[in-house]
Amino acid sequence: MIAQDTVLVQLIRLIDRIPTPPPPTRRPPGRPIVYSNRLFLKALLIMLVRRMHKVGELLAVLEEPTPQMREVRGLLSEEGRFPSRRTFERRLKTLPETLPEQIGSLGRHLVAPLGGAAPTSGQLGTSGGAGQHVAQGERRCVA
Repeated sequence: MIAQDTVLVQLIRLIDRIPTPPPPTRRPPGRPIVYSNRLFLKALLIMLVRRMHKVGELLAVLEEPTPQMREVRGLLSEEGRFPSRRTFERRLKTLPETLPEQIGSLGRHLVAPLGGAAPTSGQLGTSGGAGQHVAQGERRCVA
């Protein structure tokens, strides 16, 4: 029998395929960063899928002795190390600051095969289709 990855594990593996933005030219002051932002993006994904709101809940679920959680713990470790509760709390708090850069990197990666030029709003059309702004109080009829 061939073991099938669960949806959660598949989603975590998809995060591994997202290109990472280039590292900053200067290292920020303070302690060196040991764990990548990708690891905390995976943790955030797990928390969203499992509807968890606190790091303690995440760590409790990861401690479950199931084959799926063993695999997830392995996907959340880097170089054989697993972040502490406090590291998870600190880095998840700063994750929103790095998301625009990560989203931009993914967008550039997806657009590159198209010739490197992302369509502008003018190229998408202005006939009231998807992406058009609806003024406050205005109703749009959807057929």
